[in-house]
Amino acid sequence: MKAPAGWTLVQDVPAAIGTGEDFHALVYRKIATAVEPASYTFQVQPATWTDIEVVDYSGVNAGAPIDGVTGRYLGIRSLAMSPSISPTSTHDRLVLIFMDFVPGRWTGPADLSQRTDDDGNTVMDQPLGSAGPTGISQVGTNRRGQVAVIALALRS
Repeated sequence: MKAPAGWTLVQDVPAAIGTGEDFHALVYRKIATAVEPASYTFQVQPATWTDIEVVDYSGVNAGAPIDGVTGRYLGIRSLAMSPSISPTSTHDRLVLIFMDFVPGRWTGPADLSQRTDDDGNTVMDQPLGSAGPTGISQVGTNRRGQVAVIALALRS
């Protein structure tokens, strides 16, 4: 996939490679300016299934927005655990992105706010009160499929 100008790849997690259900879990970032176009165009190869979800966060440090990121392929499952990351700043926001090859609905613990839940993909987040390990969060989906997860901390 080729992202529009101004979008920076943050993480690429290859998932289920060679299974016929393979995909890449990609996270890009973009710092919005005072003037943004009405839409963006991402270029993908013909006959490639693509889901794109855009999540907007305010109050993010524009000079150094990412304070830690990791991702992994989890295999076939309906319960998924996020990896722990260790942000260095206080008052970051933990963002967890779960992607399932099989469309389904995700649910998570009460301390995570769910921002999107569409076509097997979800974005959940929570504010962090201090620097250091975030611990893991367990979420579930009503369908069992190839799952990848990306955890990142947004610096405020």
